[in-house]
Amino acid sequence: MKKQVRLLSQIVRHKLVMIFLGVSALLATAGCAKTTPAEAKLRRELSIPADMPVKNLGSVELFDGTPKQVNLGAGKDCTITATVITNGMLQVNVAYESTTDKVEGSKTAHDSKKENHRFLLPLGRQCAVTVDHMALVFRPALATH
Repeated sequence: MKKQVRLLSQIVRHKLVMIFLGVSALLATAGCAKTTPAEAKLRRELSIPADMPVKNLGSVELFDGTPKQVNLGAGKDCTITATVITNGMLQVNVAYESTTDKVEGSKTAHDSKKENHRFLLPLGRQCAVTVDHMALVFRPALATH
């Protein structure tokens, strides 16, 4: 009888260990986002949190002091303006606006959000601006008229 209890105890312990290992493996893979090495590097270099969505515009061609409208989709737009200042620096202005419609019963309400950001950036440097809980990434590329 003692042998049977001991054997049963070992079987239960073995099954519990197997369940623990299975759940651990499942949690480990479920917690890992499908981040490419390039995206991981971008997030690291620009200090973008892992859980923040990223909209990468790549290189954005701008004329000195001339605003450029960029459509981000789903009622979201931004206007980017870069002005050359001394010592190879740019003053970058980002004006973000989003408009969404909320339907409640038979009424539609318009929800609008506006944000403005101004910062200095060395010429040729990539940047990330947080707008509406999203990292907007771009590299201003100055064009000549």
